[in-house]
Amino acid sequence: MQSDALCFTHDSNMGSMIVTDDQMTIISISDSFKTDIGETNELLLKPLNTLCTSDKHFFTQEALFELQRSGMWQGTIEHYYNNSEKTSLQVTAYAVRNSLNEIEFYTLFLNHTDKRLLHTTQIDSLTKLPNRTYLLDVLEKRLSSAKQERGFTSLLFIEFDDLARFNETFGFDIDDQLIVQLSEKLKSLLGADDVLARVGNEQFAIVSQNFESEESTEIFAKRIISMLYEPFFVDPNMFYISASIGISLSSADERDAYRLLKTAENTMRRVQKDGKNHIAFTQYKAQSSLQKSMHLMEDLPAAIENGEIYFVYQGQYDHERERFSGAELLARWRHPKYGEVSPGLFIPLAEQSGMIGPLTIKAIIEASKMFAKLEEANIKDFSLSVNISPAVLMASDFIETVQFLRHNYDLVGKKLNFEITEETLTQNIDNLVQLLEQIREMGIGIEVDDYGTGYTSLQYLANLPIDILKIDRSFVSGIDRDLKKRGLFQAIVNMSHALDIDVIAEGVETALEDAIIKKFNFITVQGYFYCKPKESNNLLEKLKDNNENTACVWTLLRA
Repeated sequence: MQSDALCFTHDSNMGSMIVTDDQMTIISISDSFKTDIGETNELLLKPLNTLCTSDKHFFTQEALFELQRSGMWQGTIEHYYNNSEKTSLQVTAYAVRNSLNEIEFYTLFLNHTDKRLLHTTQIDSLTKLPNRTYLLDVLEKRLSSAKQERGFTSLLFIEFDDLARFNETFGFDIDDQLIVQLSEKLKSLLGADDVLARVGNEQFAIVSQNFESEESTEIFAKRIISMLYEPFFVDPNMFYISASIGISLSSADERDAYRLLKTAENTMRRVQKDGKNHIAFTQYKAQSSLQKSMHLMEDLPAAIENGEIYFVYQGQYDHERERFSGAELLARWRHPKYGEVSPGLFIPLAEQSGMIGPLTIKAIIEASKMFAKLEEANIKDFSLSVNISPAVLMASDFIETVQFLRHNYDLVGKKLNFEITEETLTQNIDNLVQLLEQIREMGIGIEVDDYGTGYTSLQYLANLPIDILKIDRSFVSGIDRDLKKRGLFQAIVNMSHALDIDVIAEGVETALEDAIIKKFNFITVQGYFYCKPKESNNLLEKLKDNNENTACVWTLLRA
C-alpha cells in the first residue's frame, strides 16, 4: 500500500519497519520483518497489539499521548514469536500528519535490543529528534518528490551561540537542558510535514516545503529569532540565547541533499560574522531572484531622484493625551517593472551600494516638507522620526550634513527625532556618546528602535543620551495572553521611566493588546490598530478631521 508515511527512509540493516493507520491497524510491513521478528504478512490489517504480550501492550495511554503530542515515541516491548521464544524490541515510532495537520499514519522501526539500534544511528539521544543522517535521507526524498517539481524546498540551518559558556557558572549540563528546551520550542513552530533535526552540538536544521516564497521563508525564520527574545529558565536561573540562521532554497532541478545542507551551513557561518540573531539566504537560490536584486541595485539611484521611492507615515498615539503625537517616516518603492518593492529588500541594497546616504537625506528633506504642512494645518506639538542607518550615523560628514539640512530646510526648532537600532548602541561606544550628544545639541531627539532584540546593558542606557525607547513588537504581540511578556514589558517600562526615557510600544495590532498596554502609564503606541502607514496628505486629513489632533475617534483609527 503506497502512502506518504513511506517517505521515511529505512535501511533494512537497521531493523524492521511497520506502518499503521490512525487506528493502529497494520497496513504495511517491511521485507526484513520476517527475518528479524519471526512473523509474516498474515499480520496485515490486524491491530498492532498482536505484536505484544497480552499483559503489555505497546501503546500505553502515556505512550500514545506523547506520540500524538510530539510526533515521536521511543520504548521497549517484549515479544513472543513462534509461541515460545521471547525477545526484547526497541521501537521508535513517528506520527505522520497530512496537510490538515491530522494524524494519518504511524511509522514504526523495530530492532532487537542486542543489535545496533535505530536511535543510535538516526536519532539524537538527547533531544530524541532525527539526526543529520536521518535528515539527509528525508531531504533526498523531498527533493525528488512531486511537490518539489511544483515549488521549492526550504532548508534552515540554525546554530545557537555558545551554550556551553553557561556551564562554567551554572553547572556542567546547563547547555544540554537548554538544548532540550530549544528543541521543544522549535517543534512548536513547525507546520505539517516540516522536519526538524539536530545536526550538531548546538545546531538544528528544518526542512519545509510549505513556504511559497523567499519572503514567507524569511518570516518563519524571524519567528524563530523572535522566540529567542524571551528568556529560558533552568531553575532558578534565567538565560537569554541568540542564534544565527542560514537558509538555502532549492531550485526545481536540485537533487543534491548534501549540497543543500552544506550551503545553508556555510551561509550560517557567514552571517555569524555580522553579529547575533541574524538571518541570511545563501546565494544558492533561483537565478531570477539574483537578477532582480541586481536590477534593483542598478535602478536605485534613479529611483531616489525621480520619486519612485516615496515616504509614508505611521502615526504614534499618546494614551495620556488621547491624541496622535507623532509619526514615523517609512520609505517605499513603487518600481515600474516590479511594482511595490519590500523595504526589507531595497534598504539592504541601499546600504550595500552606498545609496543609503542619499536616501536618508531625501527622508530628512521629506520630514521638513511635512512639518510645513503640519504648521499650515495648525497641527502643533507633533514629532517626526527618521530612521538612521549605522553606516550613515558613523559617516565622518554626518553631523555637518545634518547641520546644513537643519538650517536650509527650516528644521530648527522642529520636533525631529532620529531612530537608531539597539545594535548600533554596542558599536564604538566612546565615539557614539559624543556623536549622539552633538545630535541632541541640535535639538534632535534620539530614539532606540526595536529595543529588546539586542544585548544593550543598563550601562549603555544610563550613559547614552537617549530620549525614547521603542519596545520591539515581539514583546507586544500576544501580551494579552502571555503573562511572561507582560512582566518583561513592565520591567522595560519601569527601567525606562527610572532613566527618564519615554516609551513607545511598537506593533500594536489588536484591541486586547492595546487594552493591556493602556494600563501602563505614559505609553505611546504605534501599530496597525491605531494607524496604518499613510501618505502625507491622507494622514493630514485624518489629523484635521480629529479636531486639531485631540480626542481619538474610531473613524480615524480604522480607515
